[in-house]
Order: sequence, then C-alpha cells, then structure tokens
Amino acid sequence: MDTQLDGQLVTDPEDIAALLTVWENVRGEALSHWQSADLLGEMAKAWI
Repeated sequence: MDTQLDGQLVTDPEDIAALLTVWENVRGEALSHWQSADLLGEMAKAWI
C-alpha cells in the first residue's frame, strides 16, 4: 500500500481483505475514464 509519504507492506489476510473492500467501494463510485475526460473538459471550459 502506497501513501503520499511512503509505502507500507500489508501481509495480514484480514487487512488485505479490508483494503480490497475499501478499494472496490472507491472504484464503484469512480467515473469511467471517458466520463472523467468529459467532466474535465467541461470544467476547463468554465475557466476559459
């Protein structure tokens, strides 16, 4: 697991399962890469 400051090796199966659950929840809420690009394009238009 990497953070903004450093990395941490996680080997405990329960910890890995908990991290995987959180990661899958985040991925489930994320936009697709096309939707992200469209959103960034729309936001950029607002700054011009």
